[in-house]
Amino acid sequence: MINTSSCVIVTFKVVFYGKLDTMEKMEDKKMSQTVIINDYSINADNLHIDTVSGKTGDKQKVSLDFQVSHKDYHDITTLLYTNDFIVKIPAENIEFPAMIHSYSTSITNLYEENAVGDFKLELIEKV
Repeated sequence: MINTSSCVIVTFKVVFYGKLDTMEKMEDKKMSQTVIINDYSINADNLHIDTVSGKTGDKQKVSLDFQVSHKDYHDITTLLYTNDFIVKIPAENIEFPAMIHSYSTSITNLYEENAVGDFKLELIEKV
């Protein structure tokens, strides 16, 4: 008999990359890539590059997660405030003009010393 009051439920996420017959841990394939926004280099995690269709044709869309430290906070927020970007992803040979499609951060007190926030940024091509 199982005593349910002492059970622990564990949840996990399985992510498939590449061939379905090759299962690898997410950490093994999760690599940081450099994304350059207006000549500012960002080490991006969870980089996704998509094409979206709209009334004006196909547009490139880039979604990325990255961490921002207290010392980089002012530079990053000033950069994002401009909302007029040239996005470059050297490893993918991609470059296009873009603007913010969506943006969020895990914390708002990055002005505090030693604070680090998780930023999520989605940029869409300007046509």
